[in-house]
Amino acid sequence: MKLLRKHGVKVASMDTIDHQETAKDDFLPLKASVSSEEECTRALQQIVDRWGRLDILVNNAGVMDNMSKFWV
Repeated sequence: MKLLRKHGVKVASMDTIDHQETAKDDFLPLKASVSSEEECTRALQQIVDRWGRLDILVNNAGVMDNMSKFWV
């Protein structure tokens, strides 16, 4: 995610843990579980409300325990 942001990409990331303190102009941390359709729908709406669209989605649910070291 750092590399994407370095090249001007706006990144949103979902986690079941709240990471709002890491939010930046180009990074939107969202608290949501991929097991909940309602939470995923709400997260998608937050992305669209903020940036107007979603271009790429990567599903890597459960791949890493602690993604926060990659965010900032």
